[in-house]
Amino acid sequence: MRIVPQCVVAASLVLAVSGPTWAKKIDMRLGDGGMSPESVGVVLPDYLAKRAEVLSGGTLKIETFHHAVLGDETQMVQQIQQGSLQGVFIGNNNLTSRVPEFLIFSLPYMFDSFKEGYRLQDHGWEALNNWTVKRAGVRVLAQECMGFRAFFNTKHPINTPADMRSLKWRVPPDRVLIGNYKAWGVNPSSIPWNETFNSLAQGVVNGGGNPYDDIVTAKLYEVAHYITPVHYNLLCHTELFSEPFYEKLSKKDQEILTKAGIEATKYIRKWTVDHQQKQLNFLKSHKDIKFNTPPNESLFKKPTVNNWPNFYKQIGNGDEARGKELVTEAAAIAKGTRAKFSKDLFLK
Repeated sequence: MRIVPQCVVAASLVLAVSGPTWAKKIDMRLGDGGMSPESVGVVLPDYLAKRAEVLSGGTLKIETFHHAVLGDETQMVQQIQQGSLQGVFIGNNNLTSRVPEFLIFSLPYMFDSFKEGYRLQDHGWEALNNWTVKRAGVRVLAQECMGFRAFFNTKHPINTPADMRSLKWRVPPDRVLIGNYKAWGVNPSSIPWNETFNSLAQGVVNGGGNPYDDIVTAKLYEVAHYITPVHYNLLCHTELFSEPFYEKLSKKDQEILTKAGIEATKYIRKWTVDHQQKQLNFLKSHKDIKFNTPPNESLFKKPTVNNWPNFYKQIGNGDEARGKELVTEAAAIAKGTRAKFSKDLFLK
């Protein structure tokens, strides 16, 4: 397998004496929006930073900034492009405005399991990295899938799309995810993740869709007591790194950073298994939480999957035929019937 306030200062190179030779110490900064010490958005960046330091013998030093203290995910990508930040842990849906090919991860019911999401990440890593480097000047270091988005809301159980239509829903600023809700007959509001709790508490919105990890770490369960497990979207994240900064590193340091990312990817996938179950157990034990399972999830699936062709042009960055080919190949890779993306889908 191969293949994150403007007060942040630019990376500095510090020379330190090590015996009779000079050892170059490289300081880097990674940002994330992790909501608690136990959230994946904190664990993965910290693990990557630790492995980079260990593998480099202490010469690669990565400082992590958690809990969106540097801004939201899209703002942190801007900081990378401005050179004031080196890395960001970002939801794939928040990358799509710059890298439209990543909309394949937002397509409803693209994945039936974590395994399928991981398969697309692993076998598509070369292509994903090609698109992020060429479109946004960032490199993919690590990847993970947090979990399937479950509906949560403050009003009542959701068994059919009709149950959603009397409520106000929050979605990330992602064209496909917005399109999902519209296919269910809902006109959602795009609200930044770090404003979700207050929006629910104040009644600006009544519900949304996120994995159990988000519902617990952001304490959404304190105001949204109805949870409906569905499988319309597997929320995946990517640890991105500044490509211009990466290119300035020595080949050895590049290899160390890449290896640290691979190890972090493997680690977080194992960690997620127990963590997701822990979060689910917590929610089920909470006296105010009411779970319900839709008797016929195809009522949610059919209208959204039928909506796929409406996004081909966006996924192909204006080229509808290319977008359709991207989606077709992505689905085949996820199912294990295709090894990787064809070279004609890469950006030259």
